[in-house]
Amino acid sequence: KLSVEWIINPSYSELNLRVRNKGGNKGLWTLISREPIPRGLSLGYVPEDVLSYQVTRVNLQAFWQELPTLMESFGPQATAQFQASVTMIGQMLQIDIGRDIMANLDTLITSYSRMEGTEDVSLFMWQLRNPMAMEKTLGKIFAEDAWLRNMLKENCEILDVNGQKIYSIKSPRYRPAQPGASGDAGRGGEAAEAPQVDWIPYGIAVVNGDFVFGRLSLLRSYITGSRDNAAGRKFYKSPLYTRMIQPE
Repeated sequence: KLSVEWIINPSYSELNLRVRNKGGNKGLWTLISREPIPRGLSLGYVPEDVLSYQVTRVNLQAFWQELPTLMESFGPQATAQFQASVTMIGQMLQIDIGRDIMANLDTLITSYSRMEGTEDVSLFMWQLRNPMAMEKTLGKIFAEDAWLRNMLKENCEILDVNGQKIYSIKSPRYRPAQPGASGDAGRGGEAAEAPQVDWIPYGIAVVNGDFVFGRLSLLRSYITGSRDNAAGRKFYKSPLYTRMIQPE
């Protein structure tokens, strides 16, 4: 059973989604964690001008363990292809995906977004079971002689922000070509401009025991703001948060 409640207020809107599953925790349902959201949860820093703020639980480890069974429903060929892909990716990254990543991700995820210019950009904080182990895993994936670094070349770098290590990856975003001013080339008009590529920087880090990833600018400000307790707490004292999020 699925129920949706959408509450619209003058300064914010609230969406409540409730799912009741009577068929047991199988298949896609394994993604839904039965644990409650903890009271008084707060991040080290949240900008005061956030566009959205969300706390949720996702049991990715349980879903990962369920995936082989799900693939079996598509036939033995799909199962073999899935297992081969997991093995290949693990070998390229020099890690065990299930042990080093999935088993380390806890169920609690907090995220927020804000406007940067005309863009809605986001940052995600995924609680870890063993932060030190995740730092070691990221160190393997982004090692200087690692496959990922060699593939990304200059679009991958390791940054230091206030003593905090950030793994930065630039992702291409293509802007559509603009047509020629007087028609198509070959018909007396000007040729269309070549497509433009913007390289958008994203960041990955382990901060305050969380696996943090998102737009690099937000990650930088999150690390800097987390060092300033007064700045970090302003959002949680704002009327927006106390009305919308804070449990009564």
